[in-house]
Amino acid sequence: MIPYRADIDGLRAISVLLVIFYHAGIDIRGIQLFPGGFIGVDVFFVISGFLIGGIVMKQVDAGDFSLRTFYERRARRILPTLFLVIAACIPFAWMYTYPSSLEDFSKSALAAIFSVSNFYFWMNGGYVADDSALRPLLHTWTLGVEEQYYILFPALMLLVGAHDRLRWWVLGAATVASLLLAAYLGSTAPSAAFFMLPSRAWELFCGALLACCPVRKSRRFDPVLVLVGLAMIVGAGGQLDDATAAAKLATAIPVAGALLVLRFAGPHIVSRLLGSPLPVAIGLISYSLYLWHQPVFAFARLREAGEISDPFKVKLIVLSFVLSGLSWWLVERPIRDRRRVGTRTAITTIAASSLALSAGMFTIVRSEGFPSRLPPVLRSVDRTAEFTVLEQDGRQCNHRWPADACVFGGGDVVLVGDSHAGTLGPALEETTSRLGIGFIDLTYQQCPFISGFHFSPEERNCPAVNRERLKLLSELGGGRTVILAAAPWILVRAEREEATTGPSLAAAFEADVRRLLALGDKVVVVGPLPEIGRDVPQFLLQQVSTGQGLEAIEEGLWAPRSSQAAEREEMVWSLYHPVAELPNVSVVDVAGRFCREDGMCVVNDRDHAFFVDNNHLTHAGAERVIPALLPALVSSLNAAEGGATRAAFSRPKNR
Repeated sequence: MIPYRADIDGLRAISVLLVIFYHAGIDIRGIQLFPGGFIGVDVFFVISGFLIGGIVMKQVDAGDFSLRTFYERRARRILPTLFLVIAACIPFAWMYTYPSSLEDFSKSALAAIFSVSNFYFWMNGGYVADDSALRPLLHTWTLGVEEQYYILFPALMLLVGAHDRLRWWVLGAATVASLLLAAYLGSTAPSAAFFMLPSRAWELFCGALLACCPVRKSRRFDPVLVLVGLAMIVGAGGQLDDATAAAKLATAIPVAGALLVLRFAGPHIVSRLLGSPLPVAIGLISYSLYLWHQPVFAFARLREAGEISDPFKVKLIVLSFVLSGLSWWLVERPIRDRRRVGTRTAITTIAASSLALSAGMFTIVRSEGFPSRLPPVLRSVDRTAEFTVLEQDGRQCNHRWPADACVFGGGDVVLVGDSHAGTLGPALEETTSRLGIGFIDLTYQQCPFISGFHFSPEERNCPAVNRERLKLLSELGGGRTVILAAAPWILVRAEREEATTGPSLAAAFEADVRRLLALGDKVVVVGPLPEIGRDVPQFLLQQVSTGQGLEAIEEGLWAPRSSQAAEREEMVWSLYHPVAELPNVSVVDVAGRFCREDGMCVVNDRDHAFFVDNNHLTHAGAERVIPALLPALVSSLNAAEGGATRAAFSRPKNR
């Protein structure tokens, strides 16, 4: 066995605290505390690679490595606390989720039980998706990566055998291959790069390579190097964010920092501080703490139907510590002690727990989340509160290259914008079809129609998409009605982060509108959609779970706008007002279709929610917007009937 090192528990403490602060989202004077705290996971991977790699290689060298013993130890370490957390989540998921979300929770629990959580979340959303903070078991993807690594690594080391030089070459080649794959997928398939073992294995292999290094004597500059490593880890947690980490393998910074801490630790003051009682205590419960914190925050957000206050977040962190301490003392610590719990008892308990949980989760999936537990109005909300966009040829229209745009009967009306525009697509297509005019969907997620605009770390094609949009519209000729729509938050954040090239956001937007006018098009700018202060479907469920009358929900509930909405909308209107003065441009205020002057907005009717979350429209919500756009659509119809001169539309070939 590798001798116990208290400094490693201290490093675990730093890692888990970074992750917790990231998921908590605590702000200090408007600045998020540790926006890159997700890198704590990368540090965990390095530690795991170092410890597990060292144990396996030492036992292989001694000729006494046993797969049975190895997997028994891993099962004792990982599964009992995981099963406890899943079981504890079930009643809260039953109370605070819709049938579709309860079904998703149950599927994610099954994925966690069978060590494939990373596959499940890769195929069903993402780590930084809009609903990620509301998924109680999202964080179990890391267990999937580690458990899959535990299958690969021992087999690889048994194959290599006790040959140090060959081991170095194999691990080095595997590390480089994984790193290159991570770099490639980071720009082409970021979600796969994030969740999958092949693109994460380099972090674990780095730890294993370090374990291959011979023990060295302490030297004078070791404390400085450990401090540099800690600074790299904490600095990355404080400076990186979802945007910067996705690009250019920025996670290599905390990985290198962890390697420095692990390599140059020794009998000096920095390592002694890292291995002092408080960091060690947190490090000892770090696994339990990691498992508990995400469900605690997710269910709190579900219960409150939205974001929670910073003081409440602090209380939730304390609760996470209490639950973690109890589970470590009562479950994790005893079952890892083979003297207290024998092999047969441990395996029987783990197997029985796995079967019981799997049976329960499978029953919920088969029942589609037990919809009968909710009143009819909420079942209807669950069915209709979907992110609905147009589809053609079996593919969604809101993430296509412009050359492959969805075309419905011609190009009299063209919808251009991001996901907010995309939610208007189905209702607009239905309306234009009834009016007998053609429709083109040129929407693309997270890509408003502003040249040079670049925002999302997961969508790096926006500048090229907008160039192709302009090229396509130019090829189509003038005389069309172009409808522009965008999410207020993406426009506001882009302005703050200066995420455009060349002119300012306002100047770039006005220039693009003038280009459309020069082609002979009419331009309709859809004003900002209202941002509700709560997640709307969850708000409706909350009202029932807290004893509010169903009659009020059936008549349509009114909810306040987001506290940040006024500031955002003011900035967006400052962007739109200059173009409103241009001829053949109309800016339509659609917020009035939902909201009163006092800031209260209707969020549902008897059969439908109007919002998927707190800002994206459902199909029913989009239908409320259409009357405000009808004058422009009728104008387009008159132009079409009047034989306006324009190029006949034909879909360009794929570029």
